[in-house]
Amino acid sequence: METEKGKTLLVSYNQVEGFPQGKYEDEKIIILSAHSGGQFLRGEWVEDGSIDYEKRYDIARARVRGIEKVISDNPFAEISQAVVYVGQRAIQGALNIARSLASQGKKIRIVGCNCDYHGKARVAQELGVSYEVCECGGVRTMGRIARECQSAEALR
Repeated sequence: METEKGKTLLVSYNQVEGFPQGKYEDEKIIILSAHSGGQFLRGEWVEDGSIDYEKRYDIARARVRGIEKVISDNPFAEISQAVVYVGQRAIQGALNIARSLASQGKKIRIVGCNCDYHGKARVAQELGVSYEVCECGGVRTMGRIARECQSAEALR
């Protein structure tokens, strides 16, 4: 996916390694990220044991709804392409974000773990977009992609 005129939007309901949670923006990227019950420590994704497993799903879904609202309230006209992390916890909401951005004419790239791989790959195929498999949580991969977007002219 070659970088076109405009910024790249990166969306994740988890952290994006090397960037603050919430909204981050510079001249090349906008990141909308959240925290859904885990953290990146010493190079590994670690689940937060203080949060009940089912509660983590609720948190992730709520974070995705919040990101969906930000996107619906602000069409991000300066965005030409988007990278959306689709994990297990909020799969439908994240895929809805990808669909919504695709319907706005944005070039989309889906990044996701192996959980429900076939379902994610099917949606990527329906949208005619690429699907990159990553580690659970997508924290490192989304961070790498964000740094590539900041320094390069193309997404691989």
